[in-house]
Amino acid sequence: MAWYLKLAIAVPSLLVIYAIPVVIIRFVLLRKAKTFGEVRSQGLIYYILQFCVQCPAIEELIFRAPLIVAFDDFTTSTWVCIAVSSLLFGSLHLANTNLRTMIKLASERSEDEKRRQMLDNTTPSEADEFIKRELAEEKVRNPEPLAVKIASTISPTLMGFLVSYLGIKYQSVFVAFGIHSAWNFLLLPLLYLVGIIRDTFKEVFHIPRF
Repeated sequence: MAWYLKLAIAVPSLLVIYAIPVVIIRFVLLRKAKTFGEVRSQGLIYYILQFCVQCPAIEELIFRAPLIVAFDDFTTSTWVCIAVSSLLFGSLHLANTNLRTMIKLASERSEDEKRRQMLDNTTPSEADEFIKRELAEEKVRNPEPLAVKIASTISPTLMGFLVSYLGIKYQSVFVAFGIHSAWNFLLLPLLYLVGIIRDTFKEVFHIPRF
């Protein structure tokens, strides 16, 4: 398939996929939710829409679609571009400090019933501001070690390499998006099973970011 046809398919498709959860979250779920407690009770829905649909769509548009459009076979240049794209994708996850800190805070404070009731009875925007302040304070008190940040890039870098390879092999952004989405979806039961978010995942994935 010519590069311009692949481009014409990839960009609009991924933008539409990205827009669907944004519309559902902003204009359906959040519009109905009056309190943070109502939002938190639907934490799994938010997780799926954000981390299994919205994030993979925009990340595939940025990191894998250009590779799929540019290459249709595996040459030295292809492998170099795959490696660079995967490293850039992995380094992007250095910025996930908020998520890792939120998991830590939620785990530490999961038994704080007073805090939970206070949050549950506030509006989603008020809860969001409160948790942002908690995150900022925690990052000042306990900055994340560089080793932890670097380690957190290994998994997404490997995933980026795999998705790039399969996307180019099958010449499809939908293959890349599907694998990325499934990868993110499987993270939830994995984290649950190892106990990292067993009691707190609804709080961790509480407020949508755009």
